[in-house]
Amino acid sequence: MREQGPLYDNPVDQEIWGMASGEVYRTLQSTLGRSRTVQAPLLLVLIFASVLAGKTLSKPSGTSGEPAEVQDSFQFVTHSYSNYLPTLLGNGYLSTSTPWNGTSASAAALAGLYDHLEQNSYAYQALVPSWNGFDYWNGSHWLDSLSPAKAHLEGYLQTLDIYHGLLTTRFDWVDGDHVTHIRIIEFASRQEPHLGVVQVELTPDYGVTVGPVTFSFPLGGEIGPPFVWEGAELPGAIPIRSVRADGDLHGYVADCETRDGRTRVVEAVRVGLPSSLPPMHQVNLGFSPNLASPALNVKFIVQAGKTYTFTKFVAVYSSLDSQSPASQAQALARQAEAAGFDQVLQEHEVAWQKLWTTDILIRGDVEAQRAVHAAMYYLFSELRAGSDASIPAMALPSRAYLGRIWWDADTWVFPAVLALHPELARSIIDYREKRLAAAEQNARERGYRGALYPMESAHSGEEAAPEWSSEIHVTGDVAMAQWRYYQATGDTAWLRSHGYPVIKAVADFWASRATYDHQHHDYQILHVTGPNEAITDVGNDAYTNAVAKRTLEVATDAARLLSETPDPEWARVAAGLVIPFDEHRQVHLEHSGDEQGKYAHALILLTYPLDLKLSASVVQNDLNACLKNFGKPGYEVGMLGNFYSIVASQLGDRDLAYKLFLSMIRSYAQPPFEQMTETPSNGRAVFLTAESAFLQQIVFGFTGLRWTDEGLKPVYPPLLPPTWQSLELRGVKSRGNIYNIRVTSANKLVMTQVGR
Repeated sequence: MREQGPLYDNPVDQEIWGMASGEVYRTLQSTLGRSRTVQAPLLLVLIFASVLAGKTLSKPSGTSGEPAEVQDSFQFVTHSYSNYLPTLLGNGYLSTSTPWNGTSASAAALAGLYDHLEQNSYAYQALVPSWNGFDYWNGSHWLDSLSPAKAHLEGYLQTLDIYHGLLTTRFDWVDGDHVTHIRIIEFASRQEPHLGVVQVELTPDYGVTVGPVTFSFPLGGEIGPPFVWEGAELPGAIPIRSVRADGDLHGYVADCETRDGRTRVVEAVRVGLPSSLPPMHQVNLGFSPNLASPALNVKFIVQAGKTYTFTKFVAVYSSLDSQSPASQAQALARQAEAAGFDQVLQEHEVAWQKLWTTDILIRGDVEAQRAVHAAMYYLFSELRAGSDASIPAMALPSRAYLGRIWWDADTWVFPAVLALHPELARSIIDYREKRLAAAEQNARERGYRGALYPMESAHSGEEAAPEWSSEIHVTGDVAMAQWRYYQATGDTAWLRSHGYPVIKAVADFWASRATYDHQHHDYQILHVTGPNEAITDVGNDAYTNAVAKRTLEVATDAARLLSETPDPEWARVAAGLVIPFDEHRQVHLEHSGDEQGKYAHALILLTYPLDLKLSASVVQNDLNACLKNFGKPGYEVGMLGNFYSIVASQLGDRDLAYKLFLSMIRSYAQPPFEQMTETPSNGRAVFLTAESAFLQQIVFGFTGLRWTDEGLKPVYPPLLPPTWQSLELRGVKSRGNIYNIRVTSANKLVMTQVGR
């Protein structure tokens, strides 16, 4: 390993690394042979085998490096509504799934809002009544009553503008001899987290001959198959308990409650009416108080060729974030209506543009650029500064994994977001700190000291899935994220008051959880489940023991940094912890007893992100062991392959790193919106764990950067994919400074301070 180079405190470009060198690991043919024999999902096997064999897969056309190409990487377009895979709109608090036609009510959620099937049962992510729905009666049919198979929509175009956080849908609805030109714009306001906005523009080519038409603005009404998770069928959105119309019949309020009775949610609607309406005595304003789907209805006779533009403002508050959710929701909805669509949209767009002042730019690979921007958008959409809700593995409003918080947040999401937007990443560590008391109680109940964080956590921080309580490595993941935040910021005041109490409590847990083996004179951690959940109740899981070791070492370092006295047991246990290793083959074992490497899966985590001091040959052997299983059933989840690529870069194997990188895009990023699924075939999206792991390949893999005790530092030579002209990380934050970091095609890294 080369010595760490300095970060520079002046705006003069500094060359940090020269051309990378070193022996390149090449086992492509043997890996190809393995991938042909395993019974993996077909898509992953074909794509992974293809890239390893060096086959060329089709890429989007266009010339790389032009400004228009970069701009295009923020626009995701579809002309087809058959087999529609929805994506999301979100602002870190309020989120919704995108409807195929832009009008149908779709699932919606609030970050951190959980419910229970029964009293004292385990928590699951609650849905709130859909806020984005709109319907239209053209004199013959309701628009939303038509399925994709039955709808006749001409000129269909849906655009997800991720630079501005907007979904726009356009089409001509052809219903017999009636044609209606429709455009819908919707967004969850980035500026005002409690606000969702939908604007509908309709131009009918018919008029009085069809009689009155109706424009309807409902809440709720989502239609879809029941959601079943691990045998349990979850109910839909939380029920609306009461509704009341505003006096002017331009809006209404819906009062909702979670099924466990613990949380109140209020949604207030205001509808901005078009100036092109007929005189009000010719307009019928009505309100339907149906609790399943209340709606404001506007009925009148349209004129052929005239455009009617309605704007629906929906404000959402819960008793978790407001003592007066009803009054605050009503006030915000009215404020938005008074400000008008253009102003609310402008404020929303400006807020998104501020997020994009931090960016990742790739010259020479349009496909990679689009995937990177998509990943950034999905992560930004689920995080918010000032929130302590953290981030689930699957983006809301999906309820896969019940919307709970896993180690995914601390290890897979946090490091990359920390470099891009530490104010967003802070949500992840604040969530853990505020649930320290619950983790301490969890440890006490099991007879241990310190804090034991649950593998699956919801609002309270209590153990949400006792059946997985043996997967205790998450506790170390939590502590390491706290330490990384200190590494990134250098904020010792924060460390003393917030981070160190968590790190210390976790170290105390590991010291009490490890047992001393008098026969072998070492410490062991027995009866656990590691990251490879295919096998449970193992001894000395490599990753569990390694993250415990690193936590104990970090706790000692943090104590000394703060002039505290570290517990000497921390260092003693850290030095003696067993990490299973085959001396003959010079390779780690997934856990004690896995001498044949049958379960090799997460060994590479010892190198990245834990950064254990290992020889290059051992790292190579660990990577080889993992690649033997990569793609097999149970080993194709879209997260670890990204870290395999990072380690390949660290070893200087550019070809393998790039081919793994490509396999992540082409196996997991689904068209048309490039959202990553959990596996190539299960359709669960948006899998945020994979999105951020993918970004870590860029931020830490191809650049050689790492979080160190001195901030973000180049630790390994940069190594760009062969087709890339350059890679630029723009607006990266480290130790209170802002940097632009550029890697050239000659693999030279230049770091420029551009602000504080």
